[in-house]
Amino acid sequence: SDRGHSPSRCTCLRKFVHVIVDVDSALFNIIVGMVILLNIILQGAETFYGHTQLLQDLELACTAVFSMEIALRIRHHGFHEFFTSFTHCFDTFLVTCSVLNQIILPTLEHLHMCKSHSIGNIAFVFSCLRSFRILRVVRLFTIFNELHILLSAFVEAMKTVAWIGVIGMVVDYMFAVSMVNLAQQVDWGEDADLINAWFGNLWKAMRTFFIVMTLAEWDSIALTLEKHIHPALVYAAAALYILTTAFSLVSL
Repeated sequence: SDRGHSPSRCTCLRKFVHVIVDVDSALFNIIVGMVILLNIILQGAETFYGHTQLLQDLELACTAVFSMEIALRIRHHGFHEFFTSFTHCFDTFLVTCSVLNQIILPTLEHLHMCKSHSIGNIAFVFSCLRSFRILRVVRLFTIFNELHILLSAFVEAMKTVAWIGVIGMVVDYMFAVSMVNLAQQVDWGEDADLINAWFGNLWKAMRTFFIVMTLAEWDSIALTLEKHIHPALVYAAAALYILTTAFSLVSL
């Protein structure tokens, strides 16, 4: 009877392996998603415990899984089709950074300790690549369809926010030009240094109005201006700018 069950067991095993290596299957994406979550947790653990041997070994295991995933996807889609996708290129970039950090970086650090300062600079560059690992969380949005839908909605919303930002910059520019022209016509006396720091040129004025847009420091600026300009004009202009930017644009 064991011999009779062997073929069926082999068939089940083949089907199971086929499902696992099928890059379009839900199980494959769930496994990859869980490894991504584990990798993100490991990155957080490194901030508490440093680069311990256990964490490095687990990171290496995650990198091996991601490398295998890339290989399977290339095998499934074909080389040309795979690298014509921005998502796949992004995944490959992250995996490449991980491989460089896990394999090449330790060698460079060892050479730096033994030999050359220039090698140390190269090692520093590779160390900076470690920061890209956190971007792996973005991959969750490409693996799970529900998160992808939310990401698509978020991107569409950001387009509107970008246009609102353009309106804000235009308003900022208009007030900045007006204030720079005004600052050149008034004798500011002992407050001249402050006015120059706030409205000495167009870029300073735009920076100042951008800060005021966040409702920061506008009171100290207004109190300084009202010493030299009628308070009614100062607060009317301040109210107009704040209502237009901080209130109206935010409510859009």
